[in-house]
Amino acid sequence: MVPDNVIKRLIDIGNCSLNLDLDESQIKDLKIYDKINRLHWNEWYSIADKLNVMDLANLIRGLTIAEKIFNWTGGSVSAVIWTFRSLQNRDIELANTLADWILKKTNNPWVPFGTQNHGAKSLDEYSSLVKSHNAKINQRL
Repeated sequence: MVPDNVIKRLIDIGNCSLNLDLDESQIKDLKIYDKINRLHWNEWYSIADKLNVMDLANLIRGLTIAEKIFNWTGGSVSAVIWTFRSLQNRDIELANTLADWILKKTNNPWVPFGTQNHGAKSLDEYSSLVKSHNAKINQRL
């Protein structure tokens, strides 16, 4: 279970992140919550279902920032993935805009989609790299 105050704090951080670059000193109170980044997807879907679309987008930003700054482990089960999928189901245009932002900020090769992002730093680059990767696979088949 993620404490409500932690969710609120992550949403606030996600909202602030639109206007400034945060560093560890500004969010150090979250460092100890590394384990939330590996919670079961069901927990994150339950949290996401209770949020409006903008709070959900800000939560995703906050999780992305915390994961990067603190090197939270999560990899292919990162909270960013589950919350992002929830956003995709609710607002695909906002999710695409947010995916572009996440790719610029993350150091986790599995976010936001739960599959390899191939080191892409934008949604366009991701699309291109995936097409190239798939073409190479098809050539080998």
